[in-house]
Amino acid sequence: MRRRIILLGMAVAGIIAGCAQSGGTAGSPETQAAAVPSGTGPVVSWSLTGGNLAAGQLALRPPRLVVYATGVVVADATYRSDLPSTDVADLVSHLYGDLRTADATKRRDGVAVPEDASTTTFSVHTTQGSVSASAMALDELRQKSGYGTSLYDARDRIDALHERVVSAGQPYTADRILLVAESDLNDAPAPLPWPDSITLPTREAPGNVRIEDLDGQAASKAVALMTRDLDLNGAWPAYRTSADTLVRASWRYLLPDE
Repeated sequence: MRRRIILLGMAVAGIIAGCAQSGGTAGSPETQAAAVPSGTGPVVSWSLTGGNLAAGQLALRPPRLVVYATGVVVADATYRSDLPSTDVADLVSHLYGDLRTADATKRRDGVAVPEDASTTTFSVHTTQGSVSASAMALDELRQKSGYGTSLYDARDRIDALHERVVSAGQPYTADRILLVAESDLNDAPAPLPWPDSITLPTREAPGNVRIEDLDGQAASKAVALMTRDLDLNGAWPAYRTSADTLVRASWRYLLPDE
């Protein structure tokens, strides 16, 4: 009898050991919660591309929200806040679950997309892997249930954090900026002279736009002398360059990972 008990115990132990080694069980990668990776890089981002904006506005537009592994959160490259590590982990886990399904960005059949709509992109980086999901006209099609509930759940979670940062966060500043200049082929009333101490941007972007990353003293001069388009409304001052050309220009702070 004692021998039978010992053999039975050995069999049960063998079954448990076998389960622990098979896929889909506790401790396996399939069931471990998606966690925040180490480091200082971004773990969650929300950005918009395209849409009914001028070329200069598109070049200047920052990500709507970026959450870093350290808990730093930046909204619109304008406001910042600090998120507790538990909240970062919760956000990452939920968004990863919402966005990793194969049909997360599948649009409902028969739903027409407005031509001038922006494309929304969510990205999440976890210890389990990274996922990115893009959907055109996500907000415009909400009333028509254009996309699935998981994608709108992700949008609501990240938007709620965005609203918190904008309403209660601190101003975001940096020692690096993005300067954007768009050629203005039409006469502008009373254009300002382009500041001699600021070099015109040289990197080409779509739509007669040139951009430049500035840091240090060059960035400080641009911040002091040029207007910032906080609301991305496109009401940029016109400048006349030394070559007698007209440009409209604005700037924004660059994010830590840009």
